[in-house]
Amino acid sequence: MQLHIIDRQQLDLTAVQLTIIDVLRKEYPARDLFAKAKPDRIGSFDKAAGTDELRKLFQAGKSLDEILEWGARQVLRFLGPPAKNISCTNRAQARFRPFFALFERSCDVWHHGT
Repeated sequence: MQLHIIDRQQLDLTAVQLTIIDVLRKEYPARDLFAKAKPDRIGSFDKAAGTDELRKLFQAGKSLDEILEWGARQVLRFLGPPAKNISCTNRAQARFRPFFALFERSCDVWHHGT
């Protein structure tokens, strides 16, 4: 697998990382990517994610879209609903550039009430 980054400013690294895990999961469905990992390595993954829920979603076979929606809800829970006078996009760009796409998705979740 090769990844060519064309525009670093538009890169959503979180989505890229989750997509790579999803591709590996689909290419090797008989293998649980986490089953043979040493416990400290799983702990490192969970710490990097801030929770064990992300790993458990992958292990439960949730789709990438479901996982990204879950991530969007986590971002929304952390930041709170967008202020009425600040657009979701401006707020995301100002505070959490690496999570820009997830925050946009969380704004959609908040606006549509799902």
